[in-house]
Amino acid sequence: MSSHKKLNKNYRFIKNNSNRIVVFCGPSGIGKTLVIDYLSKRYRFKKISSITTKDLNKKEKKDGSIQVTPLKFKILETESDLFMSVRNYGNAYAYSTKNIVELLENKNTIIIMESPCSYIINDVSVLMPKSIIFGFLPPNKNFIKSNLKKRDSEGYIKQKIRIKAGEVEKDYLYYASKFVKIYKILQKKNDPAHAINQVEKILLEIR
Repeated sequence: MSSHKKLNKNYRFIKNNSNRIVVFCGPSGIGKTLVIDYLSKRYRFKKISSITTKDLNKKEKKDGSIQVTPLKFKILETESDLFMSVRNYGNAYAYSTKNIVELLENKNTIIIMESPCSYIINDVSVLMPKSIIFGFLPPNKNFIKSNLKKRDSEGYIKQKIRIKAGEVEKDYLYYASKFVKIYKILQKKNDPAHAINQVEKILLEIR
């Protein structure tokens, strides 16, 4: 089978089984990781590890994310080995197409992946039309700022960039929700369990 035919076959397989994919989107620092970790432990959902050009923190390394050079990323992209290739915060991110297919071949597996809100309409809804999409929103302007300050690995400049980009992400989320079904989760200050309970409730109702 040619690489082009294999790619099309993999994409069709992912599309046809996208009802077992949960997509999280929202500003950086909104609390998506906490919910993902809960679903992974409580229900054995599989979080897809990313391939990225960014410097990885300890948790990302533990979760199996892979750091590559920008050149290597471009080669993988050219060879069509990457799924949902995006640029965000000055770095490139993607998932392994092969990894997604292998996980979905087990019909009992539900996988979780993250996506920028700006990619929901043209990428997520096309490549994974039956996926369940959650969009996370902050209760106020200081919520994200406070969470990002807790990240010792990021400097002041990176935090400012993420805060500014977060405002754009919110706008994209509201815009995308006009065309795509997105379950909006409004975070609560000093109540990290709130988002977990909301997501869990929705998943139990619709699955």
